[in-house]
Amino acid sequence: MRQSPCTRSHLRFFGALVLAGLSALAVSLPATAGRASSVGPHRTLTHVTATNSVASATTATTVAGTATGGLPAGGVLGDYFATGLDDILAIDQSGALWMYYNDFSGDQNMFATAPSEVGSGWIGYTLAAVGRPYGGVLAGILAIDSAGRLWYYPNNGGNSLPGPGQLTFGARSEVGVGWGGYAVVGLVNLYSTSTVFTGLLATDRAGNLWYYPNNGANDLGTFGARSLVGTGWTGYTVDVADFNGDGRPDLLAVDTTGNLWYYPSTGGTGTATFGSRTRVGSQWTGWQAIDVGCLVTGCGSVTSQNAFTDILGIDPDGNMWYFPDTSTGGPPVFGSPIQVGTGRTGFRIN
Repeated sequence: MRQSPCTRSHLRFFGALVLAGLSALAVSLPATAGRASSVGPHRTLTHVTATNSVASATTATTVAGTATGGLPAGGVLGDYFATGLDDILAIDQSGALWMYYNDFSGDQNMFATAPSEVGSGWIGYTLAAVGRPYGGVLAGILAIDSAGRLWYYPNNGGNSLPGPGQLTFGARSEVGVGWGGYAVVGLVNLYSTSTVFTGLLATDRAGNLWYYPNNGANDLGTFGARSLVGTGWTGYTVDVADFNGDGRPDLLAVDTTGNLWYYPSTGGTGTATFGSRTRVGSQWTGWQAIDVGCLVTGCGSVTSQNAFTDILGIDPDGNMWYFPDTSTGGPPVFGSPIQVGTGRTGFRIN
């Protein structure tokens, strides 16, 4: 569940990035907003559901889709080519950037197709988030380098390195500095659906959860003055998505004891953005959750059997599992997992 210091989802690297046509700018981290009361993970547990110990499920299907192209060192889910389903983008230990395409099967062969190398020189970089911060159709990458600079790489729609075919990711632009101690949770419109510009949700070293609205500048002024959304998130792995189908982004988080928690959006702002949590899983200690996303056909449609957001996770042995959200609204209910890969030891939580 795409991090840097205390959560992900999603983030820690650095080094010279060699993707084709890299350009540089400069930017500053938004100013600190006033501190508000906490709404973080230490809130009182309410409406606890069954523990749903998905990490120990034994109903997995045949293993398929083993990792190739080097040992992946990080990964992030995203709908890179506007197909409606999420693919995996991963960095191996040599710094190569690999795309694992979703084949629409919704089964153990979901990522069995050999990956394509779509970049190199990514050693030391953190894949912070994926999305469309400036609108458009194709999802680009937000990445953090060793100096704490935040870069955006637009998606050109290609599927290869320089050479035959169109380059997948184009010339980068610098959209922030001072992000070395932050864990990016994701790109999201936290309070408004009237704009195509997605803001950024992130935690700092102290466990504060911040929201940075998007000004649409595509440069140093991309993200504006931040607001405090919660505190007490140190040690949590966090991701953001609409889990209950109400059109507002919720949080899914794993605590230090391996419990999986759901925090619904209240429709409020500031520290009232997320409500009382519900436990929706346990025994996640030692798991590396790549991300939450849409992994099967029909995801996101309330008429579909799988209407909401799924989990792609890696167990302590390096096996990769797909956990479908089988709920019909309200807290997510994750069904029996399907094994969709092996040999993924080395993936880090994004």
